[in-house]
Amino acid sequence: MRRATIAAALIATVVLGCAVDAGHYTAVLDDLAVPDSWTTARTVVQAPGAELDCTPTFMSGSCPRVIRFYHSDQTRLAAFDAAAAVVADSRFDFPERELWCPRTSGPCSFVVTKGDERLAVNVYPPGEDDGWLFPVAEPDLVLIRMIADGK
Repeated sequence: MRRATIAAALIATVVLGCAVDAGHYTAVLDDLAVPDSWTTARTVVQAPGAELDCTPTFMSGSCPRVIRFYHSDQTRLAAFDAAAAVVADSRFDFPERELWCPRTSGPCSFVVTKGDERLAVNVYPPGEDDGWLFPVAEPDLVLIRMIADGK
C-alpha cells in the first residue's frame, strides 16, 4: 500500500509539474518596462488547453510558459542592448557569460533568472525569426522574442 501511495504521488508530481499557471508568466512579461518604440507583434500562451497545448512535467519548466514577440525599428545590436537593460532593470540575475550576440549577423540571445522564473530573450535581424510555429518577422523590423517560464 505504501509503495502504491508513493508511486501515485510521484506520478502526480511528474504529470502535474508545478502549480504556477500561465497567467503568472504573462504578468512577468507585462511587468517588463520595454521601450515605447517596441510594438507587440504577438503573445502566445503555452499551457494545457491553450493556443499552444502542452503537458506540465516535473522535469521541464517550459509548460506553462508565455512567449511574446516584439517588433522594433532599432538595429539588432541596439535592440539587444535595450533588451538587456530592460531585464537588468527588472532585477533578474544577469550572468554576463550568458550574453551572446555575434557582431555581424544572426540572432542575439541570453537567459536570465529571478527566483523560480526564467526569461529567455532572442533578438533577430530584420526579416528573420526562429522559424518556429509563429512566423512574425517583418522585412524592415528587428524581432525580439521573450519567453517567460519556470526554471
